[in-house]
Amino acid sequence: MRKLFIITALVLITACSNDIPRSEVIFISVAASYGKEGEMNYLANPPGDQRALSEQMAYMTERRELPYTEHIFLERDGRMSVSGEEKDWGRHDILDLLETLEAGPDDLLIFHYSGHGDTNGSLVMPDGGKLTPDELLYALRKVPGFKCAFIDSCYSGRFVRDTGSLTSGERFTDGKLVSESFINAMLPSLKMLFTAGCPANDRMWILSAATSGQLSYDSWDDGRDRQNEFGAFSYYLLKALGYRMDEGTPGLGGNRITFYGLYDSIKNMMSDTLWRQATPQATLTPVDLILF
Repeated sequence: MRKLFIITALVLITACSNDIPRSEVIFISVAASYGKEGEMNYLANPPGDQRALSEQMAYMTERRELPYTEHIFLERDGRMSVSGEEKDWGRHDILDLLETLEAGPDDLLIFHYSGHGDTNGSLVMPDGGKLTPDELLYALRKVPGFKCAFIDSCYSGRFVRDTGSLTSGERFTDGKLVSESFINAMLPSLKMLFTAGCPANDRMWILSAATSGQLSYDSWDDGRDRQNEFGAFSYYLLKALGYRMDEGTPGLGGNRITFYGLYDSIKNMMSDTLWRQATPQATLTPVDLILF
């Protein structure tokens, strides 16, 4: 029986591949501070998360000579803008962009959100509107190509809860599932057999800041460089991507950056205390996604 389980796991892990030439990288980011400092619900760091991630994405695509397009939805100090143009925006604007986005089968869409999330996991817009997980996931699935989303908000595990997520023991190395224990490797492998299959169906990977029952944090202080200037999850995401916190400039995190490589890097860098209180969740699929 154990041999059968091992064979099943190996088949699932090696059945799919996404190692193809990348045509274009499209970055869509939504960030809000919800008014001015001192007001109710104000968040200090989402605009900084967005700025640094935008710089990092542009830098990585330029170094790899890839076409790059970005769409930036920002609310800062009560002023709203879209890609630098002052204008109001809400959930419908984000959904309309995704619906009309011109993307090809080899393109990579990276979606980022930094802001409030309600108890159902919905992303809270500056105008009080809410973008539900079902709405966003449906819109992302309709976009051709590969999709990766980074969600830094409370209860954001709702975005991966229904598609199968990693638990505490699984790890990916060079795109293959390994584990801290045999049973932790087998459970997600069997779960993939019945729920996930090959990601070619929607080719989407989600990484959230917390489980569906946890809060995320606007900042966290473990005594690291500039840690109070970023969301707790976004700080470690940026470092895993290669952002140089000591200099405040983008950089390269390695020759190849993958989805599960980011997950492992974040897990290794986070303090145990933060990891227990806001545990990042990742979509479980049989194959890693090569981002850059």
